[in-house]
Amino acid sequence: MPDASAVSPRHARWFRVFGVMAAALALLLLTACMTLQATPVPPPRQSTPLPVSPTPSPTPLPTPTDTPTPVVIQVSLTRYDAADGSFSLQVPVGWQPEDIGAGIRFRPDPGSPLGVTAHFQAVPVTADPAEFISSVISTTFTVVQANEAESFQLFGDEALPDGHRQVEFIGRLDPDQPLAHVLAELWVESGVMVGLSLAAPVDNWLETLALWPLLMQGYETHDLAAARAALGLEYNHPSGSFGLTVPVTWGIVEEEENSVLFSDVSGEAQFQVSAAELNHLVTAQDLTEALNMAVGNPQALAGYQELERDTGSESEQRLVFENASDQGFYRTELRALAQGFTLFMTSFSAPPHDWELFRPAYDRFVSSLQLHGYAPLDEAAQDADPLLGIELGTPLWYVGRDGAVWVSAPIFNKRTRHLRDLTLAVNAYDEQHRLLGAESWRMQQKVLPSGGVGYMTLRLDKNVAAADKVKYVSVSAVDARDTRKPPPPAWGYEGGTATVNAKGDLVIEATVRNTGSGIRRAVYAVALLYNDAGDLVFARGQTQRLRRVVRPGKSINITLTVKGPMTDIASFDVVGEVPR
Repeated sequence: MPDASAVSPRHARWFRVFGVMAAALALLLLTACMTLQATPVPPPRQSTPLPVSPTPSPTPLPTPTDTPTPVVIQVSLTRYDAADGSFSLQVPVGWQPEDIGAGIRFRPDPGSPLGVTAHFQAVPVTADPAEFISSVISTTFTVVQANEAESFQLFGDEALPDGHRQVEFIGRLDPDQPLAHVLAELWVESGVMVGLSLAAPVDNWLETLALWPLLMQGYETHDLAAARAALGLEYNHPSGSFGLTVPVTWGIVEEEENSVLFSDVSGEAQFQVSAAELNHLVTAQDLTEALNMAVGNPQALAGYQELERDTGSESEQRLVFENASDQGFYRTELRALAQGFTLFMTSFSAPPHDWELFRPAYDRFVSSLQLHGYAPLDEAAQDADPLLGIELGTPLWYVGRDGAVWVSAPIFNKRTRHLRDLTLAVNAYDEQHRLLGAESWRMQQKVLPSGGVGYMTLRLDKNVAAADKVKYVSVSAVDARDTRKPPPPAWGYEGGTATVNAKGDLVIEATVRNTGSGIRRAVYAVALLYNDAGDLVFARGQTQRLRRVVRPGKSINITLTVKGPMTDIASFDVVGEVPR
């Protein structure tokens, strides 16, 4: 489950330490007023809409006076064809293509401030094309002014009659490069923002400007829709659990085994996704508990105020709250999502006064999020293979004080059908991988439900496998049958205590309640033992005939004994099932 740190606001200093990718992305964007790829590489980065509207009749800022006629230069051009078939372009001979995540940039050499960029950026189907272009331009201007506000000059920002948008400005695209003069023309075609940007040092702008009409005349778009569809998702987590599209000016701050944290270039807003694999199909109760665990103790959060809470759904729940931290006041929206056996959490945090500013980026994250949790198995495949979808957890074993090898393993039913009569084989091996002995185990509970988990416990007598020679054990499914009969309600665990007796055995006294509608005379009880890290150490299962009949809604005390020596046990749980 996600912990409270998963939703703690992470601020500007985090970006300065970890957010190099985000900053580099924004600056590369600026080299040509936002760029994207043309070859089949990870999908395009999308911009964060900011409140900038097209200006049909712009009021230019200080414009150079007495501008001479551009110098006519002679240059040899060569045609570049994008590998994905999206566009082709005539560029000066010797200029090398460079994929910069939002298009293809061409420069005479890698370190040159001179360059042209062919844009290719997918536009969300719900976005207005003009507003999308405005957001790209606005983001560019924001970062340029962040580099050096005093040098920024806007010469033109015009919405052309054909839906194109043309901007011209001077600004510092890179803190380590000279001031750049940029001319760009952008438009949306077949769901893709395309166009060209030309950038050059201010001192070389006049001779560089002569390239502009040649570039525009030689630029052709082709099958943009097919190229856009082929791009897929921009970011896929290494675990394969999820993927999404990352907005412009956002980058990775931290990437861990089951989570990733993104931050805006300003460091003022963060978005996080995490995934947790459960041993059962995720329920509404799991979602509620995940939200509560993520927040932790609200009383311990300064200025905590819950704004919204949507719970009860089997597939998604949401919580919005505000709280103060040592770096300011933040609003956070948590979402808990169910996808089969996987519980996903998303967290978005930003200052309340900037919430609407960052909201478009958040919407883009959410709308593009693809969850790849467990999917139901194909029915025909299950008909052909009765063991398909039965997954066994890591075998757990130890040598008891009785000299026998005790083995247990969790059993996950990922079939779409309930199971009965599951039979497992347990094998013990020595250091040379030689089989020492084997036993079979038949499922003790009456029905293992679809999406459920069961537990096996088996004792290998020393006559079957000498404990001092056992190096490892394996557990495999041998046979199983589907059943349409639904599983009876599990026993309800009400609480218990654990003690270690004089022999070193762990004795658990537990109270369980009959949650079914009929009387019960037996229980398949399983004691689940965990270490400090919350890892399952052993599962001791045992079918017990009860000393008296238990009526519906009534409780009874049971005792489970786990042969010692048991070490590193920090906590336990008890599961009660109806035996076969």
